Amino acid sequence: MYLGLQIIRCDPSSAHGYAPGEIMLGRALVYPCEIDKDDVDFEGTKMTAPLLMSLIEIHNENFGAACEKIKAYQAKYKQKYDKKHKTKIFNLKAGDCVQLKRIRTKKAKGGKNELKWFPRNSFYTIFRINKKRKTIQVKNKTGHILKKRFNFDRVRHFKGH
Repeated sequence: MYLGLQIIRCDPSSAHGYAPGEIMLGRALVYPCEIDKDDVDFEGTKMTAPLLMSLIEIHNENFGAACEKIKAYQAKYKQKYDKKHKTKIFNLKAGDCVQLKRIRTKKAKGGKNELKWFPRNSFYTIFRINKKRKTIQVKNKTGHILKKRFNFDRVRHFKGH
């Protein structure tokens, strides 16, 4: 079991290319099979100020490089994800005029001319936006607030006048 944990901790991450143990120690890892009994010094090292400062410098250098690689990896991942899922920036605000997309189930089959966006030739007004849940609540022209909340993906800006 102990050996299994070492293997996991020694495996370099795909995000930044460093093993977690390598980042913590600030140097390349030495595996148990690579250590000869003659090479190990059991007396230890005195922690002096210059030694501590150099260890901190090595640590910061490794974490800095790893952080840069992680940020670059996350940016690429986000770009690929957004492209794959066709995400768009939600730039509507409360009071904007919108239309909502109708989602059809398999049971309700409509013709080609069926409405996809409603209300037709009209609009709802955004009453409340919940960015955490990515939903909006709308009200109609008479001021009646609809109880149902709609996902950001089902909303578009009303293009009429």
